Amino acid sequence: MSVTQTNVLGAVTANVIQGLADQNQFGGLKIAPGIAQNGLSVNWPVIQLAEGEMLRDNLEKRAPGSGFKRITAKINLDSSVVEGDGFEVVIDKSIATDSSKRGLDAMAVYGRELMLNAYRKNESDVSTLVQGSGFETTAALVDYTAANIATIDAAQDIQGAIETIAGRGEMADTIVIPVQAWNRIRFSDLLKGFIAGSVNPGATVTANTLQKAFSDEGIKQVIIGRARVNNAAKNKTSISTIWANTHLWVGAAAPASNGVGNTIAAAAATFYSDEQSDPFIIEQYWCDERRSYVLRVFGETNTKITNANAGQRITTSYA
Repeated sequence: MSVTQTNVLGAVTANVIQGLADQNQFGGLKIAPGIAQNGLSVNWPVIQLAEGEMLRDNLEKRAPGSGFKRITAKINLDSSVVEGDGFEVVIDKSIATDSSKRGLDAMAVYGRELMLNAYRKNESDVSTLVQGSGFETTAALVDYTAANIATIDAAQDIQGAIETIAGRGEMADTIVIPVQAWNRIRFSDLLKGFIAGSVNPGATVTANTLQKAFSDEGIKQVIIGRARVNNAAKNKTSISTIWANTHLWVGAAAPASNGVGNTIAAAAATFYSDEQSDPFIIEQYWCDERRSYVLRVFGETNTKITNANAGQRITTSYA
């Protein structure tokens, strides 16, 4: 069996990626960006100042012959082990050939769905990660209920989270809002007033205008968790949102460089093997036994929290 990433009927990978260009429903890799790791299992040093030594101004004058003031640093190790996930679809040669004659590339169509499947799984992993107990939590000032539409204060909730993160020596650049909570707060009186006052009179509440309102605070992206998933048993359908309406998340998402060629993850990352060009790839091979093409989406990945200080959950008490 020969496995290749080049489709004999056309450039599947190119078609798949092009098909995803307009798919803005997934935010997982924007929140926990992909970082290639060297091998399937790696570890790295995490250099931290000792507790209580953060954000100090320790420069002091020194008397002749005396020593300098010291602080204590410690080095811990963090690690990542990536595991292979994949899914395949079998496309009979007759279907592939007939569809191409009719102007439809069945390989690309099915390949696109496979890639969406992978992105959907990543979205689920990231939502579980950032909405889970790995990050500290504060409660919204006012419960996000329909009855409280006039007093919900999402802007202050978000500002409070930004300040909490800054108090740990980190800087937030991302706001994540589940779509159900978003559809509640975007019509709240206080957020509409905040957006219009911060951006321009008459401005509507969108992810873009909310980002602009918080841009001076370092926010570069506002992600609305819109993606849906079918959680029903095989051959049945039960569509639900991936992102729970229980929490907003504010945190740092953009990886940085440590200045010596290494990438430093922010609050979370999707690690993947550097043997892959991307977190998820499309492969295809010919199966003689079935006289069919087999398309596979594959990824060796591990989504994990890398700096819990760089993220904060906001409990919505949505109802």
